Amino acid sequence: MKNKLIWNINKNIKAYQVESKYKKNFNYYRKMDFNNDIDDLLRSRGWSDVNKNALKVFYFGGDPLQDFGGFNQALANMYDLKLFYKRDGSYGQYSRGQARDQNLDWLSEQFDSYKREENWVPDILMMQSFGFNINIEKMKKLKEMYGFKIINIGMDERLSYKLGIENGYEKGIAGLNEIVDLVLVTTPECVEWYLKEGIPAFYFPLASNEEVYFPIENIEKKYDVGFIGRNYGLRKELIQFLTKNGINIKAYGPGWGSGVLDVNDNNEFYNSCKIVLGTANIAYSSKLMNPKLRDFEVPLSGTLYITNYTQELTELYQGDKEIVFYKTKDELLKKINLYLGNDKMRDEIAKNGYEKALAAHTYQVRLKEIFNKFLK
Repeated sequence: MKNKLIWNINKNIKAYQVESKYKKNFNYYRKMDFNNDIDDLLRSRGWSDVNKNALKVFYFGGDPLQDFGGFNQALANMYDLKLFYKRDGSYGQYSRGQARDQNLDWLSEQFDSYKREENWVPDILMMQSFGFNINIEKMKKLKEMYGFKIINIGMDERLSYKLGIENGYEKGIAGLNEIVDLVLVTTPECVEWYLKEGIPAFYFPLASNEEVYFPIENIEKKYDVGFIGRNYGLRKELIQFLTKNGINIKAYGPGWGSGVLDVNDNNEFYNSCKIVLGTANIAYSSKLMNPKLRDFEVPLSGTLYITNYTQELTELYQGDKEIVFYKTKDELLKKINLYLGNDKMRDEIAKNGYEKALAAHTYQVRLKEIFNKFLK
């Protein structure tokens, strides 16, 4: 009882911290005048000079589980792509210690090598990064030397737009504002934040890859409900609630007893579930939500997906027809039991979700749409 009380107090404190930080950013930009035209901003960054044919793209990635879940594969299918690997051969940006300098020093060496050995120079450097991972002055010099444009994919503005100043630099995503030429933002209201700062930005809903996530015929449905994701925030409480109420649920990811599932096994696991659970809550907040890659991976796998109600997802899927939404734990439990008890209804929604995701929410579709907006 005492531990539960302490946990609830801690939860409320952390939720308040996250929500108040977001509210501060939201109100700051809401009050700021907005006079910037997106086309003018794109021209000012030189995007009209970039030839969209035979684009050379360097992706300065971070999370292999995220990036190789379909995004890197889609980039490779569409563009002349190279990826960032550390000196030891492992994938993704350095993220600890002297990461800001390590990333840029090694990036500079890689660009020099590609130019000397292959006469390869990037047109675009894409990344999903933060101020704490990038030495801004070194990146400016690299841009000047090679002439590439920088696109950052902002996936965490509601949580990590500003994380505080360290050694004179903003650690959050906003710390990159000096160097980016375009931001692709997964949370729609945050697009305006960048436009008001004079930075071109577009709303960029997440997506997935139909070559990585797809239905597997005649596979055994081992689990009633499955979940893949880190064990943090409200997730543990939610899964404990479902388990206590008799739901057979299997969870993979950092912090769960089953451990971390290899990204190459995700699709088979989704297909082995009757229902896959989604949680969009940011940390311990019940008010703030973030879009997730699961929102597109699971429907493409052909499995029924049930997740938090958010305005963004209602504009991408039809609720209870293509995916299923819930607003409370009790509603979630009720809907899980409903669909576990009705195979025909469950399969029909899963089929509709698959068809919608395949037609509208693959990276092939998403990247083509977004690149056509700024490359003429």
